[in-house]
Amino acid sequence: MQSKNSHSNSNQIEVGETVIEYMSVPTKFKFEIKTVPFGNGTMKIKNLTPILTQEERDKRNQEIEAKLYDVFSKYTNKSEKH
Repeated sequence: MQSKNSHSNSNQIEVGETVIEYMSVPTKFKFEIKTVPFGNGTMKIKNLTPILTQEERDKRNQEIEAKLYDVFSKYTNKSEKH
């Protein structure tokens, strides 16, 4: 579900009570297809990996860690109150 408050240079999605912001910057991807055994046949697995500079990768990792910390600390605090 997209938030009504999204900014022109970023987007927000709501997950439960948490709002997650992400940048809508065009990103190039490495595309791979692998065929793997599955049951009596095979299955194709498509993998998209973003092509990022080390600086972009570090920035995304920091953003993800910060958001995960926010989410987990929010729910940890709620569970301690009960």
